[in-house]
Amino acid sequence: MSLKATLARNKKYILLAVIIVLAARVFIPQLDTLKDILHELTMADPLWVTLAACLFLLGIPVLAFQFTALSFKKLIFSVTFKVEAATMFIGKLLPQGVGLISTNIYYFVKKGHSPSEATAALAMNAITSLIAYIFLIIVALIYSDISLRNIFQEVNLLANLSVLFILFVIGAIITVINSTGIKSKIKKSWAAFKQNLIRYKTRPSAMLKSTIWNGIGTSLNITALMLCARAIGVEVSFADALLAYTFGNIAATLVPTPGGLGSAEMGIYSGLVLTGIDNTEAMSVTLLYRFVSYWLPTVPGYIFFHSLRTSIFAEYLLKAKH
Repeated sequence: MSLKATLARNKKYILLAVIIVLAARVFIPQLDTLKDILHELTMADPLWVTLAACLFLLGIPVLAFQFTALSFKKLIFSVTFKVEAATMFIGKLLPQGVGLISTNIYYFVKKGHSPSEATAALAMNAITSLIAYIFLIIVALIYSDISLRNIFQEVNLLANLSVLFILFVIGAIITVINSTGIKSKIKKSWAAFKQNLIRYKTRPSAMLKSTIWNGIGTSLNITALMLCARAIGVEVSFADALLAYTFGNIAATLVPTPGGLGSAEMGIYSGLVLTGIDNTEAMSVTLLYRFVSYWLPTVPGYIFFHSLRTSIFAEYLLKAKH
């Protein structure tokens, strides 16, 4: 049996091994302080935890506003809201970000968009998200004591790993394209994608709305992290929370476990420790935030997922589930 076939056959076990290793990497060093962590979690202020959960869940309508602003066809907000809520469940089945992207592409196509239009809309959302992210970083630097040089020093390793990961993915894609003989089809699809992406030049208001909503969504997530820290009794500035949040996203991307499970925790915890927070407190904040941002949204996500099973998503969502 070839190596490729062996890996494909045992991919579930390989993924499980990666999750176990990541979990061990994060939690084993903390076993001696496990009692302290559990104590802090049980003593967390329920008011701040509730506020953090509410802020995070507000990100669902924000996502709906983002995609309705960028669509080429008219989308009904209530349906789009249900779709984005369902991704809170689907995202737990697929690697970081894949559930959101694939579900929305399918949704756009079902609502009359061509595949290139749907892909262009998701690409523009990523671009406006990056613009909003950079703006938040600039604001955080202005109103914090963290220097740009220190941030670059702290994220240097993760940045280098990100570049290597991206290069690896690009190399793998190029290899697949060249070996399967689909280069001509890729060129045609790429041309259609670029043409649809350029159409946003005549829609500056759509890009502006998407940038604003992306900024609001990211700010809600970061503020939720700050409130989780407050619930534990730890004061975390917006800049520090932004740094930890960024570490979590990078780690979840580098190690694409379902919903970033394990890898995101490692990144957030590392980011909080780098800002000077005690190891025990950093772990407590990380676990509480992941409860709010990962486990809690699964409940409403599944409810909306179930309600959409008999709608236009039935075929796709059932495939994603399996």
